[in-house]
Amino acid sequence: MVVSRTFSPFTLCGVKLKFVTNLKYLGHIINNKLSDNDDIEREINNSFVRCNMLQYVFYCCEVSIV
Repeated sequence: MVVSRTFSPFTLCGVKLKFVTNLKYLGHIINNKLSDNDDIEREINNSFVRCNMLQYVFYCCEVSIV
């Protein structure tokens, strides 16, 4: 039994709302596949950026400081 394959567009104050595959909510990526792979990939990329920034800051330091 199939109720409907298409839905009429949702509107808010006369503006049609569009369907999206993912969005960022409270700092986390929510997608329509019910998986957190996109959010995990975002966190991994952020970790690489932070580590590279630390490496750049401490590159010229002497070993005794580090």
